Amino acid sequence: MNKSELHHGVSCNLFLRNVVSKYTTEVSKLGSTILGLISKGLGVSPEHFSNGLTENPKMIVNHYPPCPDPSLTLGLGKHMDPVFINILLQSDVYGLQVFKDEEWIVVEPIPNAFVVNIGFPLQVHISSQYTSI
Repeated sequence: MNKSELHHGVSCNLFLRNVVSKYTTEVSKLGSTILGLISKGLGVSPEHFSNGLTENPKMIVNHYPPCPDPSLTLGLGKHMDPVFINILLQSDVYGLQVFKDEEWIVVEPIPNAFVVNIGFPLQVHISSQYTSI
């Protein structure tokens, strides 16, 4: 790798770090807003979830490319999300399903929209007033 290639790589890494940092900050703000609205719906203080339960948010990035033969994919087994809320930006690849009324329902991707799932810890914390599906 020559000096020019090295400089370009460092510049790209700094640019990517800056973009990811800004995105993470904005998604974290969105999560706080959503938890504030859930608090309001429950009739508790908007700061109800700011007591250490949500101090260290995690961001996990996955990319699932389209498969020419979806019958060959494994996917994830049925599960409840192990986080308070899961903010998901879907691509145009189908695969997300929710369990509602005793059946699995496909969540149709909506371009540029977030899907927010309530996770199992939040369901337990609020005594099942909302359900993790």
